[in-house]
Amino acid sequence: MKRQDCDNGGFTLVELLISLVIFSIGILAVGSMQLTSMKGNTQAVMMTEGLAVAEDKMEELLTLAYDGPELDVGDHEETVDNNTINWSVTEDTSRTYSLKDILLSVTWSEKGQQKSVELRSLRAE
Repeated sequence: MKRQDCDNGGFTLVELLISLVIFSIGILAVGSMQLTSMKGNTQAVMMTEGLAVAEDKMEELLTLAYDGPELDVGDHEETVDNNTINWSVTEDTSRTYSLKDILLSVTWSEKGQQKSVELRSLRAE
């Protein structure tokens, strides 16, 4: 009787281990990218929330009466949730009409670092 070679076309143990190592490295890289993406998304959310608070406050200031107390010349501060809102008002009366320059900043703490966003607008009398 003639002996036949037994070639089942399968993988050897070494080939399986090498492919497993390559696959593991790929999975670790994808996990690292996922963590970086999550950190970036968190920062974007915080920046968006800070900008929304700044826009809301600026819109509120622009709808007030020109001589309202929140638009008095000088520095002002307010705290909303975990955000500190600072705005300074200067007035230019050198023209035929009065003009107030409003510089508003919103500051918040993110992982021990201070982050902020600034808006500037002009308000005519």
